[in-house]
Amino acid sequence: GYTYLLGRKGVTGLGMTADLPDQNLLKGLESYNGPPAIQGFGISEPYQVTLAIEAGVIGVISGSKPVSLIERALRDGDLNFNELKAFLVAMKAKTRTQKEAT
Repeated sequence: GYTYLLGRKGVTGLGMTADLPDQNLLKGLESYNGPPAIQGFGISEPYQVTLAIEAGVIGVISGSKPVSLIERALRDGDLNFNELKAFLVAMKAKTRTQKEAT
């Protein structure tokens, strides 16, 4: 399991970026042996993955951006989903730690 941290107030969707996870909340989860934290809501760019992981979460969830890329591919007739693939590859690459990258 995991603890899902909201990156911002409001509803899900594109156009707003996530805040960094609250360090006191992450420390509290750890001190009570809570499930590890992941962050969602407002994660739509690779740099946000890096920031969230550096702040202490173990992963992120990005939903609205991939959905919008799928909708665009279907609308434009790009059934190879090239833009979606590039987005997912870039996001996944940012989940690797510096130690894993070397």
